[in-house]
Amino acid sequence: MLSLKENIAKVIPDNLFFLDLVEYKAQSRIKIIIDGLKSIDLRTTTSIARDIRNSEIISLQYPNGVQIEVTSPGIDAPLELSLIHI
Repeated sequence: MLSLKENIAKVIPDNLFFLDLVEYKAQSRIKIIIDGLKSIDLRTTTSIARDIRNSEIISLQYPNGVQIEVTSPGIDAPLELSLIHI
């Protein structure tokens, strides 16, 4: 069985990078951090949040609902490097 993080990573469009997922279980809230080569607009983050909410990924983990925040790192966020081995 895949973890919540792995399932959500599969929903992120191919032109974007899934950086992290932070769960705030006490607040029933998750924060999904994505990035891309081009800037990410509000329409994109809203669409991703809607796709995740409409999938079974969230309903299995949070049967009573959850607030979903999809964001990109801010200008003050540290740069991250991910190496993918194929």
